[in-house]
Amino acid sequence: MNIPHINERVRILLLFLVIIIVVAVIALHPNRTKESSNVVSASSEYSVATPAGWKRFDSKEWGLTFSYPANWTIQESFKTQGEYARQGYGSPAGSLMSIRLEGDGYAMVFDESGGGLSDKYTYTYPEYTISGSKIRAIKYVTDSEFGLFLNVPLKSPYAKTGSILIRVSNTKPGLPYVPVLDQILSTIEIY
Repeated sequence: MNIPHINERVRILLLFLVIIIVVAVIALHPNRTKESSNVVSASSEYSVATPAGWKRFDSKEWGLTFSYPANWTIQESFKTQGEYARQGYGSPAGSLMSIRLEGDGYAMVFDESGGGLSDKYTYTYPEYTISGSKIRAIKYVTDSEFGLFLNVPLKSPYAKTGSILIRVSNTKPGLPYVPVLDQILSTIEIY
């Protein structure tokens, strides 16, 4: 029996096992840097916790809930057909609900009306996942303004159009798109 030959095999086997363990530890480490993604996710299958210091909005009429920073204001309103027509949104039938969330120079408007897109912007199309549904957004960014538009299907029988348009923008020129806006979108749940 050749003992040095067995020792060489054992050393190779041990080295191989150490390499496998090191690779596994690196791959599974929780602080490992992951590639960024354009997908923002909020799924009703996983309860989305309200961030500390934030408020929670819940609309039973729309079957919609989301969280937002406590220093932001929220306003619910109902607009008539004439009000929508005067604002250039066409003329939807009846009275439609609108929610305006505003703070820190930003606004997020949820409503059942739509509008056309301007041809003066270049658009990108990031993908969001809201309550398990993949939503292709429309986004533009310039030096002084930005806009993000998402058309989200609703399950509520009270939603006259069957979906809600979410428009995100800056209310003060020059403010950039910031992560808190994605964080608000990630808390949306449709029920």
